[in-house]
Amino acid sequence: MAYGERTPLKVWVVAEQGSPDGTVALTVDGEPSGTLQVAPETPGGRIARGEADLPVLEVGDHTVRADYLGTGSTAASSSSTTVEVLKAPVSVHVTSPRPSPAGTPSTVSATVTPDVVAPVAGAARPSGTVTFEVDDYYEGVTVTAQVGPDGTASAVVPGFTGNATRDVLATYSGDARHEPGHGSGTHESLRTATTVEVLSGSWNIYGQMLPIRVQVRSAEPSPEAPTGDVSIRLDGRTLGTVPLSPSTGPGAATTSTAVLEQEDVLGGCVVPAGSYRRLTAVYLAGPFHEGSEVVVEGYEVYKQPTTLTATPVLLTLAPLGLPRAQLTATLTAYRQPLPGEPVTFSVGATTLCTATTDADGVATCDGSKHLLLTLGLGYVATHAGDRNRNPSSARGNLVG
Repeated sequence: MAYGERTPLKVWVVAEQGSPDGTVALTVDGEPSGTLQVAPETPGGRIARGEADLPVLEVGDHTVRADYLGTGSTAASSSSTTVEVLKAPVSVHVTSPRPSPAGTPSTVSATVTPDVVAPVAGAARPSGTVTFEVDDYYEGVTVTAQVGPDGTASAVVPGFTGNATRDVLATYSGDARHEPGHGSGTHESLRTATTVEVLSGSWNIYGQMLPIRVQVRSAEPSPEAPTGDVSIRLDGRTLGTVPLSPSTGPGAATTSTAVLEQEDVLGGCVVPAGSYRRLTAVYLAGPFHEGSEVVVEGYEVYKQPTTLTATPVLLTLAPLGLPRAQLTATLTAYRQPLPGEPVTFSVGATTLCTATTDADGVATCDGSKHLLLTLGLGYVATHAGDRNRNPSSARGNLVG
């Protein structure tokens, strides 16, 4: 028999004559263990039978003695036997929360139950320890916990990354009354959902890209703010991919921010001015957070404003007495020179000349042959603009 299992003791009394009945006193290992009554199996028969359950016995061999006390017509008698009690086999049932957020420590449990046919009330529950082995693909996690009074052992395992189902093996150590055993289960972790928001609005400016700010927020409590990269796309074209940094201020524990600057744009390209259908910010997922995206419908890149400054003309005389005038204009955008751009110099409706700005944004041409300048009318420098830049103009006066 196994520890904690019901063990019925059957006693027969056989009389040489007459029909026996009465009381049988039981002892286990010399200690009284109650009585049972015997009665003839058939009316008037010489064989009497009785049955009683033995108490819970510890593991090992035990001597059980039955003493028939006799009656006025039947003599007393006794008999003994040896009962062997073995350690009880057990079953181990593994449970874990399903699913647990990736990166969040969680509890795995194992309940150890004696695996006997007819358990007896009052038998001691399994004690000892349970060792949990959780497969983490690379090195795994092993932790040991004590079995509690209810037969359950629980242990906290560290948070795992990504979406995955991991095998859990629970090995029960056994104790003085119970055999070792093991059971298996699974532990599932899921990345926390996220939301993405573009904080910098739905417009920008050609050539002077304002930072595109994107915020990624955990949709549920998480052990840390989202990490990883955000890809920013304009009508399907990837402008750039930038890393997230932890946010500051209220809610910072669950939010991160990515900022796309002009220097982050792939290939150093400048986004042409115009109307675009959509700006998409895609969070590419991190160890503990699921990827997500947001679409800004209708994104406008405005033309770059330009500024043209015309230098006053100093009219001088050449050696032969002819007028001499140097026309100069400087083209800038956001105080930065714009090289390689055409500038037209004119007086009234008459075009004097056209020049291309140099590396400093300066366009220069010779207006000496144009007598209109000598009349004190001055000149106008004009940049016509293009698809990406607004036009600008400036007047240069005649001095001297």
